[in-house]
Amino acid sequence: VPLPEEVAGKIRGSVWTPSFGSILSQLIYNALDAEATQISIKIDVRNFGLQIRDNGNGMTLVDLHRCGCKSFTSKLQDQSQLMGRRFPTFGFKGEALSSMSEFCHLEIETRSRSSPSDS
Repeated sequence: VPLPEEVAGKIRGSVWTPSFGSILSQLIYNALDAEATQISIKIDVRNFGLQIRDNGNGMTLVDLHRCGCKSFTSKLQDQSQLMGRRFPTFGFKGEALSSMSEFCHLEIETRSRSSPSDS
């Protein structure tokens, strides 16, 4: 769901400075938000590569096409969820993947739990 600009502006208060550690933590947060119980991390130091695999819920095809768009999130539905100190997810701003896509080569493979298995 694309966030209205008034909402996106409220949660865009901090500047996200990409680093290897911040990228890793954001991708782990995404896996945890997808209810993953297993997360595998591979780091290719020589080529500055990173691979995260998990057994989370995955994304729908619609969410996959939108996940790199600025201020897009499937984790919040409206502004009322921002009120209060407890957020329903680790990541919610719709900024991390968008920022990563500006300077990284992203490959995302996903399968939602509702899609048929390839086995």
